[in-house]
Amino acid sequence: MDSSELNATDLILVLLLAATFLLGFVAGFLRVLLALAGWLVAFLLAAHLRAPVGGWLGGQWRELAPEYSEMIAFGFLFLILFIGSLLLIQLGYRKSVRLVNYPMVDEFLGGMLAVVVGLLVVSAVVVALDTFYELQRPVLQNEVDWIGQLDDLLSDSAVANRLRESLVPVLGDLLAP
Repeated sequence: MDSSELNATDLILVLLLAATFLLGFVAGFLRVLLALAGWLVAFLLAAHLRAPVGGWLGGQWRELAPEYSEMIAFGFLFLILFIGSLLLIQLGYRKSVRLVNYPMVDEFLGGMLAVVVGLLVVSAVVVALDTFYELQRPVLQNEVDWIGQLDDLLSDSAVANRLRESLVPVLGDLLAP
């Protein structure tokens, strides 16, 4: 991937990943490790609850396709559960425990692991969108505009496509029965 392939969405994603590094650097390795566990729980729960919650949403929004309701359920469940886990970590984690004797190493490892968590969050959004849009690109009369626009932006993104080719299949294996 050279710089000529990058677009504005890629720049935003790279800046978000740089911000996650800074947040992880400040938080430290252990807190970011807990965030990784929160990501895993949020991703797995959202994936397994998308059908029942999507069915319920489909009953409320009859004008939406059932698959579209499941995609919305997956995405919002993931975001709510992940943000909730981050809030619980922030509220419950009081003691500043360092896993190593050198604070800079702990901070650097926290930053690097936070970038991994950031990549996983972007991948989870791609997975959620792909549960509907990858199968088909239907013309929906009742589509939520910004969700379709987000999928378009990520479809044109070299960074998101690289994740789609490398990390997303691994996440699919994680969900396989």
